[in-house]
Amino acid sequence: MRALKLTVAVATLLMALSVPPAAAQGIQSIAAVVNDEVISVYDMDQRVNLLLATARIEDTPAARRRLRQRVLRGLIDEKLQLQEARRYNTPVTDADIEQGVGVVEKQNNMKPGDLKKFLSSKRIGFDVFVDRLRAEIAWTKLVGRRLRPSLRIGEDEIDEVEKHVTENKDEPAFLISEIFLPVDSADQEAETRQTAERIITDIGNGARFRELARQYSEGATAFEGGDVGWVRSGQLAPEVTNVLLTLERERVSEPIRTPAGFYVIELRDRRSLSDPINATVSLKQIVLPLTQGAPASEIADQRRLAESISTAINKCSDVESVIARLESPESGDLGTLDVADLPIEFQSVVRDLPIGKGSAPILRQNSVHVIVVCDRKTDAIETPDRESIERALGNTRLALMARRYLRDLRRDAIVEIR
Repeated sequence: MRALKLTVAVATLLMALSVPPAAAQGIQSIAAVVNDEVISVYDMDQRVNLLLATARIEDTPAARRRLRQRVLRGLIDEKLQLQEARRYNTPVTDADIEQGVGVVEKQNNMKPGDLKKFLSSKRIGFDVFVDRLRAEIAWTKLVGRRLRPSLRIGEDEIDEVEKHVTENKDEPAFLISEIFLPVDSADQEAETRQTAERIITDIGNGARFRELARQYSEGATAFEGGDVGWVRSGQLAPEVTNVLLTLERERVSEPIRTPAGFYVIELRDRRSLSDPINATVSLKQIVLPLTQGAPASEIADQRRLAESISTAINKCSDVESVIARLESPESGDLGTLDVADLPIEFQSVVRDLPIGKGSAPILRQNSVHVIVVCDRKTDAIETPDRESIERALGNTRLALMARRYLRDLRRDAIVEIR
């Protein structure tokens, strides 16, 4: 015990000497000691500031008191994760940090460097964010190195999921994000439910789901801000599916109890087989004008011309040479458009038209059109293959193993809360 006190005293003195006098008093206050390593009150408050800013939680004394408890638990876990990473010689390089920052910026639709500017505007040191990111990366690498090699997903498990997905292939698909809070014992039930309810209240008050997922979720998608993507009913726990079938788009569920714990689900979109497939297309068109009240003979002539033009087009660049021979100012590049925004008579044509080929003539009120699709991007929901099912099962299993690993570290650690 004497050695522990000496270590803490020396560490506290070094921290106090490295900061301005105004901040020294706060840093000298110790929030916790984790296996001889100090977490200061200053560290905790800085992390609370980070969470308030990035999650857009209203900064009130009540919010700070509540978040301090959660943040302190997170900092203790990070200490344990980093200590274990050092024990197994699992370094985090500058390149790892740079890549991690890039991922977070991309998730938040930021340009490179925007995250640092944002934190600076909130008077939060970039190192506060990097410290959290370093622990996340170290733990991910350690879990991958130590636990993934022992991961085994049986063919029968894949068969079961594949069968379930096939049986539910006509059911709706959901675009969702998740926050998962495990319940490992009965005495955690009430506290975990309260945490889930508090998260939902924060989201209702304007907090960002993605940042709360990064802070609270213990699921496989936590680092991605809880983004699960498109999933079919057969890929979800029945309790989650039942809620999603009645939940409105762009809404967040109440806490959903499953055998593993509580889920908070954000339903970003829902789609059934009867919904049109979303697609964007890059188009060019050739327009052959018709006179007002054109007779049938004129329409027939323009149709024949459109057919010959369509037959001559084999690639998108052919359109320009055709336009050069015509006196048609409406012809040319239409840019990239959502199929749903096109005139109804164009929609069915461009969905199936081969890239670079001219369409059959499309008759409109005062013109005949030939459409060419130069590019098409389809937002279709694909049925998962065996490889993706195995990967999803593996990630879920690995997240469970990682939680048990961290639980063992907590159990064996010497943690003193001040």
